[in-house]
Amino acid sequence: MVDVAGSRWVITGAAGTIGSALRAALFELQVELVSTDIRPVVPIGPSDVVVTADLTNLGSLVEL
Repeated sequence: MVDVAGSRWVITGAAGTIGSALRAALFELQVELVSTDIRPVVPIGPSDVVVTADLTNLGSLVEL
């Protein structure tokens, strides 16, 4: 298995079922998370940066 600890992952759709499960699994592997969704997302831990954004909006995407 590849060691992903310390790497940064951007999770789109973080408030959804798959996004939530993926965030939990990656958090356990000590990944730095950037969680984004059009809906509000609760940070899973201190290394989880949460951004509420509509990624179909170019300005939001560039800011992210």
